[in-house]
Amino acid sequence: ALAEAAAAVTPARPRLTYASTVTGDLAVDEVAERAYWVRQLRAPVLFSAALRAAVSGVGATEGADTEVLLVQVGPGTALVGLARRHRLPTIRAVVPTMPSDEVGADAATLREGLGALWCHGAEVDAAAGQRAGRRRVAAPGYAFQRRRLWIDPDGGPAPASPVDADEPIQVPVWQQAAPPAVRPRMRGRWLVVPGNDADVTAAVCAAITAAGATARPVPVRPAGGTEADGATTGAADADGVVVLPGDDGDPGAAVLRLTEIARLLAGTDVSMLVAVTRRGVAVLPHESPDPAGAAALVLPQVIAQERRGLRWSGVDVDTADPGEIATAVVTHAAGIPDDVDPGAQCAMRGGRRWLRALVPWRPDPPEPDRSTGTVLIVGGLGAVGTTIAGHLAAAGHHVVVTSRRGEPAPDTDQGRALARARATGAPVTVRRLDATDAEATTALLTELSGTGPLALIVHAAAAGGEDRWTTVRDAT
Repeated sequence: ALAEAAAAVTPARPRLTYASTVTGDLAVDEVAERAYWVRQLRAPVLFSAALRAAVSGVGATEGADTEVLLVQVGPGTALVGLARRHRLPTIRAVVPTMPSDEVGADAATLREGLGALWCHGAEVDAAAGQRAGRRRVAAPGYAFQRRRLWIDPDGGPAPASPVDADEPIQVPVWQQAAPPAVRPRMRGRWLVVPGNDADVTAAVCAAITAAGATARPVPVRPAGGTEADGATTGAADADGVVVLPGDDGDPGAAVLRLTEIARLLAGTDVSMLVAVTRRGVAVLPHESPDPAGAAALVLPQVIAQERRGLRWSGVDVDTADPGEIATAVVTHAAGIPDDVDPGAQCAMRGGRRWLRALVPWRPDPPEPDRSTGTVLIVGGLGAVGTTIAGHLAAAGHHVVVTSRRGEPAPDTDQGRALARARATGAPVTVRRLDATDAEATTALLTELSGTGPLALIVHAAAAGGEDRWTTVRDAT
């Protein structure tokens, strides 16, 4: 299979000196052979030999003592580390160009690498990065870094996960936006995927043309159909695609239709995708989203994630009027490069434009667990015992107080103190018990320990009051 694929390629001789990791030597003629590239994919990588050959090649042409600067062109530092481990005497420095995996750091790290080359004496054309005609190219994803996202059924209900108050939830909030430009302007070539209303398709194409761009309807192939069922070619030279609403009320049809649109975009340089849905989101309090519209609005996000460089945006309408839909599409598509962020969702309601924002929301922290165990206070109806009982009851403990007399009358000092302890909300129980009765005390401890270990035992059989202490000197 590799040889068959290589047969369709016409290799050329390299214009620069090329150290091959296939042969471990400088390569010229063999690089122009198709069989060489089959070996490139299947043969072991001779990096060490190729590195030594490259350094020796410089020495052969520039002199044996010529110092060499090695530059890793590409992400990561794996090759930099391998080259440094060789400790070749003529290697002056090894410079990475994009060592960071941080998103958005490529430009900074690339300039840092250029600065390192300049510091080592290399000639750096600083103006090359500012010349006109440059354009950003989205590199393909690394095919070997895959994640399995399929959810396997576990055969039973999923356990409820507790809400983490430290991890905010992103809640969608719709905010009315300022009126758009009176005469929106568009540019480039746009494809319009028709929906179930030919009048809407015609109105959208006419509105795009009036805004300064070109538009062409391109029907997608029906699910399970043949190439003759729909025109899916001609997307290679397009700048953007507008997908109009399909069949209402059928989420399955919406999903299959979006898969065909993904096939339409495969292998193209389309940079913008505008998905138009009807009642796919609930913007106003009385609205309920349509399942088919909601499905059609979510799937473009997946397409944009799988195709790097594709920016997408959604427009939701609540009308079937072709003119209003065309105005909404052109107004939103014209603002994508300027005031609309990639991935933004817009909704048109009664001629007013609404934009969705994600606002972090943190749930209220859960109530503290007040079941903190049982506390036994022996002799706890005195001033000391009732004070301790109130404090522990406020902390959530189940307090058991013992007394030789049992429950005091409510109108006594002890009864009022006990009522204050119970006012905290936790249960406070009074048990009749003589602290000197070892057998009864053991029985009570066994009973209370039946539901779990006791959190605390307090011996508070003491008298509190205004007793005056007499010193030894006064007593003699």
